[in-house]
Amino acid sequence: MGDDGASIDIIMIDTVELSGLSRVNEDEPGYFDTLPLLARSMADSQWTWIEQQIQASTADYLLVVGHYPVYSVCEHGNNPTLIENLRPLLVQYGGQYLCGHDHCMEHLVEPGTSTNYFLSGMGAYCCYFPKNKDTVPADSLKWYMARDNAGKDSAGFTSFQLTKKEMLVTFYNQDGDVVYTAPAIAPRSSSQKQQPLVKKD
Repeated sequence: MGDDGASIDIIMIDTVELSGLSRVNEDEPGYFDTLPLLARSMADSQWTWIEQQIQASTADYLLVVGHYPVYSVCEHGNNPTLIENLRPLLVQYGGQYLCGHDHCMEHLVEPGTSTNYFLSGMGAYCCYFPKNKDTVPADSLKWYMARDNAGKDSAGFTSFQLTKKEMLVTFYNQDGDVVYTAPAIAPRSSSQKQQPLVKKD
């Protein structure tokens, strides 16, 4: 909770259960291949739980956290299953998304939505190459750090600060220096809270 009583719901999801397992070792062939698109039926109980938690949230801010990115400019790239099944819920309910997996830092906002995608994957090792910059939605990339602009031996972390007025997300390098602060995120509107669940055919 923020100093002025601002509230946030943080929903942790198991993206491996939802999307499958990428190869464990970077040296394995196919480690950076795009994960397959898995039907909702492959993890229906998990998706139902996620929808219920998101729909029930009345907090000022809603943050969904998973290991895999929805979108990423770096070597692992986009996740078709999360784009198909999670992205519509984030957009409908005004949620934000935080992930790791790709060893980069990124901020994306898909045009026409209020959903921010934050990737903070530099805790132990940096950086992968930004090989997928052309695969994320057009005009969505706001900032990134990767091999081409951070070097190989960098690390970093991310902080979230919220008030009733705004949420600020700041990226730092390994020395604690600020390298990027995202534009302020407004709290969710009343129309984004407790809507009927999205019906899937």
